[in-house]
Amino acid sequence: MSVFLSARGEASTVMIGAIIAVASIGNPIGSYLFRFLSSRTLPQLLARSYIVGGAGLVGMAISPTVLAVGLCAFVNQLGCGLLTPALQAAAMRDLPPHARGRGGGLLITFMFLGQFVCPLVIMTLTNITSGIDLTFLALGLFSVASAILAALLPRLPNRPAQQEDQAPSEPAVVPFI
Repeated sequence: MSVFLSARGEASTVMIGAIIAVASIGNPIGSYLFRFLSSRTLPQLLARSYIVGGAGLVGMAISPTVLAVGLCAFVNQLGCGLLTPALQAAAMRDLPPHARGRGGGLLITFMFLGQFVCPLVIMTLTNITSGIDLTFLALGLFSVASAILAALLPRLPNRPAQQEDQAPSEPAVVPFI
């Protein structure tokens, strides 16, 4: 975000820090709002979080002022705040009780790795797209497309039903390495 704001002409590190701090408040607010949406299905939760996060990224890319970028970053963080507990709930629902601690730990580990790798990916995409605005626009549009996909997938025909003589398969448990 600081690189994005610097590219937009904001030179004051104090202002950059303030904008990032205010935008970051959106993440815990989004997580709090999840409690009111948690009765929805997983595809509905994913669609909502992707559309809010993607709208924030698109808004950041096309915003004319640094203040508008900060507001759109807040919207993006609301979507991220909705997404985090939705992913946690999705991961936990498919794991047997004895594996949920490890599953939660792996999820948090990979989220941390994603936060570490994200700036490297952003800078690589910025070199490819010839601008950080286009990178954020592309990522925002990808997020919106993911929202549409998450909303449409449950409407597709289901896979073939199991035969009656077959027992339902148990989810595979991956041993801790």
